[in-house]
Amino acid sequence: EDQNILSETEIFAAAEREESAAAWKKYHWGTPRDARLIERLMRLPRLNELAQRPPRMKRTDDGSRAAENKKRWWCGTGLQPLTESDIPDDDSEEQKPEAKAWPIWWNSRHRFFTAKTEPEGLIVDECPTYGSRPQEVRRTLAPELTRPPLVIVNKAVTKAYFSDHPLLFQDDFQGVAGPQRDEENLLFLAAFLNSSLAQYLLFHTSANIGIERDIVRLEEILNLPFPLPDKTINPQLSQRIIERCSVAMRQLQTELRQEVIRDADGMRRRTQRIIESCIAEYFGLCEWELELIADTVAIFRPSSTPGSLDSDKLSTAKTSNEPHRKAYAQTIVKTFRAWSRTKKHIWAEGCTSSRSNLAVVTLRLGNRSKDYDESHMDERVEEILNGIRENAARDNGKVFRCLRGFAYYEPDRVHILKPLNRRHWTRTAALNDADEILKRMIEEGGWGV
Repeated sequence: EDQNILSETEIFAAAEREESAAAWKKYHWGTPRDARLIERLMRLPRLNELAQRPPRMKRTDDGSRAAENKKRWWCGTGLQPLTESDIPDDDSEEQKPEAKAWPIWWNSRHRFFTAKTEPEGLIVDECPTYGSRPQEVRRTLAPELTRPPLVIVNKAVTKAYFSDHPLLFQDDFQGVAGPQRDEENLLFLAAFLNSSLAQYLLFHTSANIGIERDIVRLEEILNLPFPLPDKTINPQLSQRIIERCSVAMRQLQTELRQEVIRDADGMRRRTQRIIESCIAEYFGLCEWELELIADTVAIFRPSSTPGSLDSDKLSTAKTSNEPHRKAYAQTIVKTFRAWSRTKKHIWAEGCTSSRSNLAVVTLRLGNRSKDYDESHMDERVEEILNGIRENAARDNGKVFRCLRGFAYYEPDRVHILKPLNRRHWTRTAALNDADEILKRMIEEGGWGV
């Protein structure tokens, strides 16, 4: 079940679109359900249809230029300060090539956002000035990218902020700036980049996250779906959603400015819930799609690049508990009920074996509904396992397939056998298992369901 089959045609087509990394990456942690969701969202207009990089700077530019934009917004990476390696060492015998430094066009009073700047809300309010920092930088920043309304996002796309005043930012951040008439749209972009949906999409499509370092290239951010209201099915509803989201973000900022703050963390959590609700409605996310997103953000991404095998973040390898398996069973039962025409009740029961590190969830049909119940019975699990071995044997029992996850079908029930590890007992696993079981049931005549 850890193997995926990729279509050669799909890979070549993605390469022609310059999206080959995303085409490969979505199969790394993604399931068939994830592929369906990603494919649907990626049909929407992308952010790169709205934003482009400013023209190259000249060393004589004084920050007053106003370049013509053929799209709608500007985008780019922040300024890069000179490093110690760029400065020649007079005491060194080996002469280093002098870096091509850029003179700064801004003054010391310009606000300057760095990785150490931590705004309380999602809107940049207080920010240090550039001050007495060096008058030359290794890479400059186009003035079009410093003018509000402006959105800046860190390279891991875990923090995004909106600014309605001029702002310099360092190369730890990437920015999108636009005209004043797009203030609410850019506020909504900041909300989107802070949402679980953006985290989900970047985890499954960016080249580095979940494999190496948490770094997202600007081109990968621009590849995210981001339709403006006039590109959606219901422009009026979409506009109202953006307005509701903007009001919540500005209200948070107003509350955080108050001298007496009783529960700042609670205010931020409340605003984030509003943002998540607005994003879900704007992109038309249904219940099962939200479950995929929640599992990816809470379980799979933290487990993807652990520091060690003992890391607390490696939750996928830890042993599942009964609430995990209950949530799995409830999801798979709910999915079957949505498909079924039978008047009978579908319910599930569980059985675990610590001796074999396996658990079995059995789906049944009955005349009355039953809540999920679980027992610990080593013998029962091993009895089911023996039945599976007999059915999996080939060549008169001389050859066996290696099985870790398995569905064992009987005339009136199905047993789902899995290791106890957490990764096998998520709602994402339940949705994909339900799809596979339904496919088998259709092939077998549906068992009357």
